[in-house]
Amino acid sequence: MLVKGRVELKDMPNADFDGIVVHLQLPMRSLAFQKTTYVDHLGAFEFRVNPPPDLPDMDYEPKWRIVCAGARVVLDVEEGKPIDEVMFEITTRSRTEPVRPDGAAKPVGLKEGEIVDRSDG
Repeated sequence: MLVKGRVELKDMPNADFDGIVVHLQLPMRSLAFQKTTYVDHLGAFEFRVNPPPDLPDMDYEPKWRIVCAGARVVLDVEEGKPIDEVMFEITTRSRTEPVRPDGAAKPVGLKEGEIVDRSDG
């Protein structure tokens, strides 16, 4: 099944989609699956999924989820049932902390001098 989605950049009219990452995750007790992709130049992304496995020893039903910029959408994936398009809205505040007194902004979760590794490998 194909899951399609889109990222919209709110309050950033001249921003591009370069480097925006979307994760497909299936958390389970003994094994977790994650696939990562980047959005295209229009903010679109897609993943292929199957219904999660039905494991008898689990006390909960695993569900696919898509994560982007700290937001999470849980998917209800069933055979033969279409999946609605997933939409994320990213604002300036969701990508950076409030501006510091010196006028600079830093990415959320980074300490001073920390380097961001944007490699996909």
